[in-house]
Order: sequence, then C-alpha cells, then structure tokens
Amino acid sequence: GRARLFTINGASMIENYTWTATGGTFQESGNANVSGSGLSTVTFVAGQIAGVFSVSVADSHGNTISRGIVINGPVLSISVNPLTIPADGSSKSSITATVKDSTGANVPDGTVVTFTVTALGNIDFTDIDNLTPGDQQSFTTSTADGVATAVLTSGDTAGPVTVVATSGAGSASTVVNLTVGVAGSLSLSADPFYIVADGNST
Repeated sequence: GRARLFTINGASMIENYTWTATGGTFQESGNANVSGSGLSTVTFVAGQIAGVFSVSVADSHGNTISRGIVINGPVLSISVNPLTIPADGSSKSSITATVKDSTGANVPDGTVVTFTVTALGNIDFTDIDNLTPGDQQSFTTSTADGVATAVLTSGDTAGPVTVVATSGAGSASTVVNLTVGVAGSLSLSADPFYIVADGNST
C-alpha cells in the first residue's frame, strides 16, 4: 500500500502513518519507508484464510482511508488410481492432490494437505494413510512440487467412499467405489441329461 498527505495547495507533507489490516500482516512498521516526498509504502503479507479483507491507513490528523483486498485460497485438484477396488480389506487406491496458488503455480513445498474419508451407511474403510495401523479417517501430509499423496485401503463392505483433500481454504473431493468381487465364469452340467419322470430317478 501507498499513502501520501498533501496540503491544500497540493504540496506533499512529511507525515507519520498508521497502517492496519485484516486477513494479513505488514512486513514493515506503521510508518516505514516514508520517502522524502512524504510517500509511505508498506507490503501486505496475506494470511492463510481466503476471503475479502481490508487495508487501512491513518494519519495524525484523523484522516483514514481503507481499501478492500481479496485473498484467494489454494486451488486443489484430486485424482484416484484406481477408481474402483474390491471390498476385500486389503486392496489399495492411490489418492493424489495437486495444489496450486491463485496464479496457477505450485504452492511452496511443505504446504499442509489433509485427506479425510467419509462413507454412507456402514461402509468400512480400514486406512487412509497406509502408514499407521488401524482405521484412519484422516491423514495430514505436506506437498512436494505441489503434490501430496495418500493411500486408501478398502474395508470389507461394498459401497462408495468419499475422499476430501483440504489445504487452507481450498478443497477438492472424489469417490472411490468398493465393490463385491465378481466370479470370472459360471458353468452348470447334468449327468445324466435325461431321467424318467417317476418321482424317484436322479
């Protein structure tokens, strides 16, 4: 942000300014970087919550001006491989979340991503992180080159399982289907093929 106070004749004045903001902080103090022409400049650093916030500056004469600022959250996309796995208690599906900033660039390495799983009814999923034994409904990890991964291990009940990836104010979701195994083939034969309709023949 920039601020400058002028006299009634249009001449700039040297002034101490107080900067305030919501949704973030400033790199400098309230009256830092005041040039000889009376120009005060600060750098706003966005916080981790997306939304519409404000930046305000006040001088020692009671003059205040505010401007709105929009902070965009990270943009997530999520992919699953495979989308369908058997409900056998051991099959796995790889979940990949790609996280970009508002400009489309990868977020910095180490950006936190949380994967959570939910299911309708009595669907039993066993694990989401593939690291800690037992049922895990959530798993928190961090990005490398804009990517975070988790592994879903199926439970023993067929049905859809929703996986949600969240980072800051951004989120994306997908569905993994747990299915009952299908027999590869089925055959039927009779021996003998013909029998007498006497109520006794087999």
